[in-house]
Amino acid sequence: MRADRLLHIMLLLQTRGGMTTKELAGRLEVSERTVHRDMEALSASGVPVYADRGAAGGWRLTEGYRADWAGLRKDELLSLLASRPQRHLTDLGFGEAYEAAVLKLLAAVSPTQRRDAEYMRQRVYVDAAGWHPSGEDVPWLSVVQEAVWEGRKLKLGYVSRQSPSAPLSSATTAASVSPSTGAPAAEDSGGAAASPSVTTADQAPAEVAASPSARSAAEDPAGAAAWPTPAPAASLFEAPPAQASRPSASPATEELRLLNPLGLVLKGSLWYLIAARDGEEPRSYRVSRIRFAELTAEPAERPEGFDLEAFWQRSVSRFRSELPRYAARVLVHADACGKLEQTRFVRVLGWREPPEAGPWREAELEFHTLESACEIALGFGAKLRVLEPAELRSALQQQAAAIAAMYSPS
Repeated sequence: MRADRLLHIMLLLQTRGGMTTKELAGRLEVSERTVHRDMEALSASGVPVYADRGAAGGWRLTEGYRADWAGLRKDELLSLLASRPQRHLTDLGFGEAYEAAVLKLLAAVSPTQRRDAEYMRQRVYVDAAGWHPSGEDVPWLSVVQEAVWEGRKLKLGYVSRQSPSAPLSSATTAASVSPSTGAPAAEDSGGAAASPSVTTADQAPAEVAASPSARSAAEDPAGAAAWPTPAPAASLFEAPPAQASRPSASPATEELRLLNPLGLVLKGSLWYLIAARDGEEPRSYRVSRIRFAELTAEPAERPEGFDLEAFWQRSVSRFRSELPRYAARVLVHADACGKLEQTRFVRVLGWREPPEAGPWREAELEFHTLESACEIALGFGAKLRVLEPAELRSALQQQAAAIAAMYSPS
C-alpha cells in the first residue's frame, strides 16, 4: 500500500540521514518515477523533505525533524522477538544488552502484544547452531572488535597456512578445499589478496569441503598427500587446534602485521576480519588464527566509499564462479539415486537409462576436484561405479586396495 511505503520512506530518511532516488527505488522495489511521486506526496502533506544536488546528494529530511511513531505493529514486534540473541551477539558482547532491550520493549507494548510475544515464544524456537560446530575459539575477537569500532590500527600476529609442497593434482590446483567457512580469501602465508581471483588454500569456501581429507588439504596443504597415492589414515584428519585462554605470540609460526581494520564478518560460525595494510587492497583474516592482537593509538585509514557487505558479497560471488569443476560419468544403483541427489559438493547434471541397465542408472556428475570426487564415490561403496574419467577410476582402485590391506589379517 502507498501509505505504508510513504511511512517506510520517512523511516529510511530519518534513520539514514539521506538516500538517493536509485537507492530508495531499489529498497522499496518500485520505479524511480514512483519515488519522485512519493516525495511530492510527502512534501504536499507537510513533511519537510528536500533534494540535495551533486555527487553526495539525495533526499533528506530537514535537520532536527523527527516523526512521532504510534508504535509497533504485531508482526513487527514478533519479527524482532524471533531473532533471539545468536552467537554473533554473544561473541560481540551484546547478549545481555539484547535481553535488556527485549525486556524494555515488552514493557512498552500493550498487554495484548505481550501475550502475542509469549505465544510465539512457546511455538517458535530458533537454534542457529549447526550440527557440526566449528569448535574454533576467538579469544582476540574483543580486541579486534574494539579496533574496528574505534577506527584504530591493529597490530596482530597471524598464523598463515603454508603453500603445498606437492599439488593434489592438476584438477585441484585451481582451488583448494576448506572447512565450513563459506568464505573467500583468508590471507595465506604469501599475502594473497582477498579477491577470489587469487585463490589459495585458505581462500576456498565451505561449498567444496567434501570430506575430512579435503578439509585437511585446505587447512594444512603441506601435509596433504598427493593424489592418487593413498595417504596414511592418520594424515586424513586434521587435529583440532589447541585452545588456551589467551594464546601468546610465537615468532616461529607467526607474522606480525599492522592493519587498518575495516569490519568483521561472521560466515556461518566463523569470524573474519576484513582489513588492509597501508596502500594495499582489503583482505580477510580468520580471527581464530590470530595469536596476538594489540590496539595502537594510530588512526586507521579507511578506503573512501568502502562498503563491507558489498565487498564480501562480491568476493563470495566471484569465488564461487571460479571454483574448479571435475566431471565424471557413473552408474548408480537405484537404491542410491536419491542419496546422490542430496549429497553436498556434487551436482547431478543429468540421468539416463543405459541399455540393459537393470537396477542401475547412468548419471553425469560434476564434482570440484579429483580428491573430493574419489572420497564421495567411496562413500557410496558398491552402489556407485565410475565409468570415466580413467584417473578417477585409478584413484578409487588404489584407495580400495589400501582399505582392503588395512583390514586384511596380518
